[in-house]
Amino acid sequence: MAGLGDIPVAGVLRAEDYQRARKFYTEVLGLKEVRASSAFTREGTFAAGAGTMVRVYERPGLPAPANTALGFGVPAEKFDGLIVELRANGVVFEDYDMPEIGLKTVDGVAEFDGNKVAWFKDSEGNILNLGAMQASTKEQAFTKESLARFDGRDGRPAYVAYQGKVYDVTGSTLWDDGGHQGEHRAGADLTAEMDDAPHFPDELDAFPVVGSLGGS
Repeated sequence: MAGLGDIPVAGVLRAEDYQRARKFYTEVLGLKEVRASSAFTREGTFAAGAGTMVRVYERPGLPAPANTALGFGVPAEKFDGLIVELRANGVVFEDYDMPEIGLKTVDGVAEFDGNKVAWFKDSEGNILNLGAMQASTKEQAFTKESLARFDGRDGRPAYVAYQGKVYDVTGSTLWDDGGHQGEHRAGADLTAEMDDAPHFPDELDAFPVVGSLGGS
């Protein structure tokens, strides 16, 4: 069964004020409105890169979610320039200090072994982020502590370790939000708990190896 793997998908966001959100997404972020709001629906669709879409609908009184609602994948070489451009357009990047997950931003940007992520809020309080992964010509050496930073949550990459190898499972529907079948989490060595799962090694063969796991 083909499922939905080749079907276009769009992010959907709520807004307190649609016209205010429309101005933010077109004038501040530079997206193109491809379906306009009507007086009855007060919603619209905006085009981003590679055929992706963002739909925004007005729902006064509905609180903004506390998690990252939308993530933009940015080429590494464009990341710093986009930060400057968005700040010039009035975007304020969030600062976080969460030692329990190894997350700390400096001037609005967090770095995970060379990968950069920055979070900001749209005009309606939705949390968005920019994420850029540096190209690497060699595999990285991970400790359990550094691996834990790649947990797949809030737009961060999702890495898992198995029998000494670290695999990048980011974007896989098998690892939605860094979780696998509601039982396992990315950012960890799963060797012991997954050795009894007969199909797990075969599943990992489809993902790139990004490094090796050493001591803590």
